Amino acid sequence: DTLIKVWDDTLQCLETIHLSEKIPTLLVPVASSLAFGGARDAKLLIAARSGELVELAMDSGRTVVLDEAHARTKTLATEAHGLDAHPSNPDLYATSGDDGTVRVWSVSKRRCLLRCPPDLVAGAAVRCCAWAPDGSRLAVGLGGDPADRNRDGTLVLMRVDTTDALPEVLSEVRKSKA
Repeated sequence: DTLIKVWDDTLQCLETIHLSEKIPTLLVPVASSLAFGGARDAKLLIAARSGELVELAMDSGRTVVLDEAHARTKTLATEAHGLDAHPSNPDLYATSGDDGTVRVWSVSKRRCLLRCPPDLVAGAAVRCCAWAPDGSRLAVGLGGDPADRNRDGTLVLMRVDTTDALPEVLSEVRKSKA
């Protein structure tokens, strides 16, 4: 239900946290696991179903994404499938997965710099990714999601700039059936 409830030792609800409002960047605002730091530091560690690990400061409401990964966004188990190193910047690489996301990572910063949400490529599973020789575009191949067979065999070409919020879809073609 995207809610986290904090209870006291007498089972009185102290606070209700709406994950979709508190942390709008979560792909799936459902907690799969929680750890509470206690009253002194009042921090809540949230593992989201979509692969993000987030620290929430209870007093200020401040959130910090500590880590993220390709993960479950539907009822199916998901995997990362695509991986390609940037052709001219050895610090960057891209990954893609069944969760429908494409991510650009920094080796030196050890974090994700850019996450293309599933709706950018219509929510379909992304099976592969490859940078253009100049590194300005990324091609991704869609398919393999039993719930979305109409996207199988689709190739999406997008412009990627790690300084922009989202990449731009340049073209989309479907020349194969699977």
